Amino acid sequence: MAAVGAVLSRLALDLNDAAPGHEHTAWPKRQLRLYVEDAVRVLFDHKPECFMREAVIELAACAGYSPVDPCDSLAYDGVQGECSEGGHLLRRLRPCSDAAAVRWTGRACPAPNPYRMREFAIAKDGKGVRVAPELPPGQRAWLSVRCPVRPTKFTDETVIDEALVPAVVQWCLFQAKMTDSENNPAVLVSAKEHEEEFWKLLGVPPPDEKRGRRGG
Repeated sequence: MAAVGAVLSRLALDLNDAAPGHEHTAWPKRQLRLYVEDAVRVLFDHKPECFMREAVIELAACAGYSPVDPCDSLAYDGVQGECSEGGHLLRRLRPCSDAAAVRWTGRACPAPNPYRMREFAIAKDGKGVRVAPELPPGQRAWLSVRCPVRPTKFTDETVIDEALVPAVVQWCLFQAKMTDSENNPAVLVSAKEHEEEFWKLLGVPPPDEKRGRRGG
């Protein structure tokens, strides 16, 4: 993993803004950090599998689907089972179809005693999860999951997967040079080269190229 602070220092070097004692003079860290945030946002939108994390989801009692926070979405193979609040796995659960999970039982939120969850289902959009039997009122329970978690806070200590750093750097250099390219064709050409390298590292065609293919 690479700290954002280290990425900012690397960008300062690449932008010739790292003179000892005068680092980040032309390009303040605050500005470069915004470019890093933007790069990570684009990366997450195209490669959420690169942001997989272990997480704990708290289930809502008698509420049907529970939000999958902090996950961006959840897949069936990402659910590991019921766990403690601290993430200790207690038991595995059987997956069941979404249709089976919402079958009407004739009672509102039945509460077996003692309660023991057995199955889970994921909403079609991946934004909700429910268990069967439903969690009864007054009881708390959690699921241990592995899912894509969208980064939201960026400080110098925030870490990025080392494998993503080259793409992050290319996107930041593209953004910086686009800002600096007014009336300078050479800088504009350099900015476009960084953009092309970003998409090449990502392994997907640029958005404009995708649109062109659909149009053709």
